[in-house]
Amino acid sequence: MAKDKDRAQNPAAQQRKLEKQKALKKGKAAVAAQRTERHASRNPRRLESTISDLHALKESQGGKLSTRDQRQLEEAERHVARVNKAREVLGDKAPAFGGKRGGGEARGRGDGMGGRGGYEGLGKRHRGEEESSGGETDESVRKIPWPRDTPPPIPRQPRDNRSRLSTNANSEPLGAETRLQNRDGAEAKLPDTTLPAKPAPKTTYESKPVVRDLRKEATARFVPNAVKRKIDATKGVGGKLLEEEEVEKLEKEGYGVGRILLGDGVGGRDLVVDSERERRRLEEEEERFRREMEMVEADGKKGDGPKEVGAKRVMVEEVSDEDLQ
Repeated sequence: MAKDKDRAQNPAAQQRKLEKQKALKKGKAAVAAQRTERHASRNPRRLESTISDLHALKESQGGKLSTRDQRQLEEAERHVARVNKAREVLGDKAPAFGGKRGGGEARGRGDGMGGRGGYEGLGKRHRGEEESSGGETDESVRKIPWPRDTPPPIPRQPRDNRSRLSTNANSEPLGAETRLQNRDGAEAKLPDTTLPAKPAPKTTYESKPVVRDLRKEATARFVPNAVKRKIDATKGVGGKLLEEEEVEKLEKEGYGVGRILLGDGVGGRDLVVDSERERRRLEEEEERFRREMEMVEADGKKGDGPKEVGAKRVMVEEVSDEDLQ
């Protein structure tokens, strides 16, 4: 049955399966190698010092430790075992840890722990190596003569007068006189930055006579709409052309118009108005309107009640309820 299953499987799929297994195996080996290098890079002396301290604490307490200390002791023992095993696997490739820094006493917790102030780490620089050499100048360096050229310029010191100036605008008026010292040591007065006084506001009143043409205003305001439309028609306002019958009718009514020429075609329309005749017509219209106004005013003064001219009378008869029944 197994042979039939192997025969039915695709050779390409078998090849991919083998390659996948090799890649997984290679990845696991790489992870194990990295883990081994990481454990081997740790200094076992620090863990051993922690274990010895916990054992001493256990003996001082009569062979009993707290839960936290007991868990820390077990973890430290497991870490030491893993670190020692990793260093044995690497052999000569395992990193070496140096002695005490500067030949003196090591700082930190315990001797030779390799922690802070302990043994040197991997490629780390320590502060103690530079402190011994940077304290004093060597005697041979002191004997080097100074150059005979011009010495370098002395750096400028900050001006003292800057501290005198107030940094707060509210503590000192903007227009206050502040005196400063110039380079020669003499007092220099700051320029006055205050604004000049504003001039007092002045109000000027003037009046001019208003010239009004009351006659023109009256004729322009009280002209009826029908009369105004006919006047505009005679002047050709709005581009409207009048027929001969309409022109004759307007002339009979008193609206004088000039010659109206109707040419053939769209562009042959001309309108000629006699200005002198139009002026006379307007004067006559104005005179007639003035007489009518005078007559209306005279009738209003003579009559006691309103005078009805051409008005229709309407009689309203009252009907009682009995007549309706």
